[in-house]
Amino acid sequence: MDIRRFRALSSRHRALVAVATLLDGHEASVYLESDAVHGGALSKAAAELAAQDPELRMPLIGSFLRGALGDLAAKEEAKKE
Repeated sequence: MDIRRFRALSSRHRALVAVATLLDGHEASVYLESDAVHGGALSKAAAELAAQDPELRMPLIGSFLRGALGDLAAKEEAKKE
């Protein structure tokens, strides 16, 4: 399983790719590619995740999404202090 591209993304982008892949699977890479700045990286990361076996992909992406959202929440909390 190769998910290096996904892990290299920022927390915000990991959350975006995770949600897109959970909702649309293989199609996520198509519309993430339209991002003018990060489209290539987002599309490739989504394609890597979508290529996983569906029985593994769903819980894996759910865990990744929870982690990314946790990182984002921690960053927001740190800004408040």
